[in-house]
Amino acid sequence: MTDDVKLYQILGKKEPVKGDVGVEIEVETKTAMYDANIPCGWKPVREGSLRNNGIEFVMTKAFNIDVAKAKIKDMTACIEKHGPIESRRTSVHVHMNVQEYSPKKIWAIITCMWLLEDLISEYAGVDRKGNLFCLRASDASNIIKLASSDVSAKNHHKAFSYFGAENSKYCGLNLANILKFGTLENRLMRGTNNPEAIIMWMNMLHHVKSKAVELFDSPIDVFDTFWVEGTKDWVKKLMPDDFMKFIETVPEWVEIVDDSCDLVVNFPYEVDWDIYQSNINKITRGKDNIPNDLGFNVEPGAVVRQAQPRFVFEQVAQVPDDF
Repeated sequence: MTDDVKLYQILGKKEPVKGDVGVEIEVETKTAMYDANIPCGWKPVREGSLRNNGIEFVMTKAFNIDVAKAKIKDMTACIEKHGPIESRRTSVHVHMNVQEYSPKKIWAIITCMWLLEDLISEYAGVDRKGNLFCLRASDASNIIKLASSDVSAKNHHKAFSYFGAENSKYCGLNLANILKFGTLENRLMRGTNNPEAIIMWMNMLHHVKSKAVELFDSPIDVFDTFWVEGTKDWVKKLMPDDFMKFIETVPEWVEIVDDSCDLVVNFPYEVDWDIYQSNINKITRGKDNIPNDLGFNVEPGAVVRQAQPRFVFEQVAQVPDDF
């Protein structure tokens, strides 16, 4: 519904942040870049987990996809002058702006990303599979159980409030930043200073997100289409052509997605998504007292903050609050 509450309203904003993506590039270099002439649109952030003059470059705001591509070329050209070192410690993170979408729509995007996560990790790099700083749902499946708790029709609370740095920051798809920045952060990509590789990855994520928004209203819509069209056609519908060419080189790629389906399949059907969104609308707008699973009423406008189960890792680094 067009009048459904959107994420930016849940965040207390008058309007959503403009722009499609924000990117973070971690690097280790032969010569230090702390005082380098950094291209416009980026800022350096010290990152304690890196070595060899390690530093992270973070976009200063969200940019539309075409501007972001140009910014990446500028930044990687600057890094190249300082002798980038190949390192398993580095990675590339992409923040997808979802502030303009309803929670129900955001869950459709997340469901698509989970279905594709193991497949796209074939591009992200072998060292990223099972990596403790970007655990896929297949590596740490409790994230799906946590999601089921968050959307349960009996647990009326601020949408996405089950996710925090202590339980989901180091997932491949970081849901903790939904309420922090209004973004879905993908952490899977290996560290690289190849602009074309970063752009291809970023563009794929943006394309999948955009197609999910266009095609699906809820996670059930995602799976209904998946069953009807079959794995191969469903993936082709979401992927940009250049990335699809890569996917077709991956052995048994259809089976990889089918295995992800087995992992996620119960999640969409545990919730009546219309009721879920309706309750979020009421809570955010403060229109009704809504009984919760503990047997008492939520006062109009109040938010019940649920305890966040701990099952992944402690937070050891902060992403700047600048999206």
